[in-house]
Amino acid sequence: MDASLANLEKLTVFGESVGQHVVEMVGRIPNLLEFTVPSVLEPVVISSSNSGGFQQLQMFKFILCAREFMFEAGAMSNVRKLYIDIRLKEIKSASGGRCGFDDIGIQHLSCLAELEVAIDCRSSRAADVQVVEVSFESMVKAHSNHPSLEMWRYGADEMLKDNDVLTRS
Repeated sequence: MDASLANLEKLTVFGESVGQHVVEMVGRIPNLLEFTVPSVLEPVVISSSNSGGFQQLQMFKFILCAREFMFEAGAMSNVRKLYIDIRLKEIKSASGGRCGFDDIGIQHLSCLAELEVAIDCRSSRAADVQVVEVSFESMVKAHSNHPSLEMWRYGADEMLKDNDVLTRS
């Protein structure tokens, strides 16, 4: 760890995508309180063993474009606020049409108090958006802290109708 990063409290990463290697490197910054990342396009697992666990992190914001994302036990143990921007079209495209989120491990975020989920509805079906909403509602209900949940949709004016054909772009 570079000594000049030891006192860094807020970090926003700009660029195309963040992967496992960036998460592991940033997780070792000892005093980081807020972390904002661009798109997560590749599988990422956040655990205490491979990322330093983000020991002081209190807020984590990211854009999710990959279905394979997981918080493991012990990671981000002090995160109180989680903001996820879900790009449903990209997730479905990358995962062969699957859109649900059975479990991303938010139950392992033991201090979680607030969860905000924004869902990009553009080029997605209403039924798929509802699947995502129900998934996150279930995750919050199952969480021991029962964090507050705020969800909203954007791009709903570009949502596909039931009879529209989804084309690959």
